[in-house]
Amino acid sequence: MSKSFDVVVIGTGTAASTVAGRCRKAGQSVAIIDELPYGGTCTLRGCDPKKLLRRGPEIMDAASRMGGRCIVRDSMHIDWPALVAFKRRFTDPIPEMREKSFEDSGIATFHGTARFEPQSKGPAQRAHDPDHQSRSCHSPESRRILSGSHFR
Repeated sequence: MSKSFDVVVIGTGTAASTVAGRCRKAGQSVAIIDELPYGGTCTLRGCDPKKLLRRGPEIMDAASRMGGRCIVRDSMHIDWPALVAFKRRFTDPIPEMREKSFEDSGIATFHGTARFEPQSKGPAQRAHDPDHQSRSCHSPESRRILSGSHFR
C-alpha cells in the first residue's frame, strides 16, 4: 500500500508529536514514523526515567551528608530491581498510549526506518507491519527536517 500525506513526521518524541498534532489540527493529512518504540528519547530513555532513577541515590547522598545525625545509615540501601520496576511502570505503557493518541487524532502511524528514496518527490518510508505487509508513505509537497536529540 502506498499513500501520500501532506506531512510525514519522523520520530515520536515531544517535538515530533507537537508538529504532527498541530499539522493535523490545521487540516493536513499526517503520517508519523519511528524505528524505536513510540514516545521519544526524553520520555522513554532520557529525562523522565532519569528523574525516577536518580531520586533514590539522591536520598542516600543526603542521608550520608547528615554525618550520622538523625538518620541511621546502616539500614539504608537501594533495591535496584524494585527501582527499575517502578520506572518501568511509568515508561512501559507510553508507546501504546502514544500510538493510540496519534491514531485517535487521525494521524497515520508507521513503524520502521524513514529514508529518502530518489524515485519519490519527498520523504518516503517503508515499514513492516505486524502482519508483515510492506507499506510506504510519501510527502510530495515540501521537505522540512526537524531534528530532536540526535543529528540524523
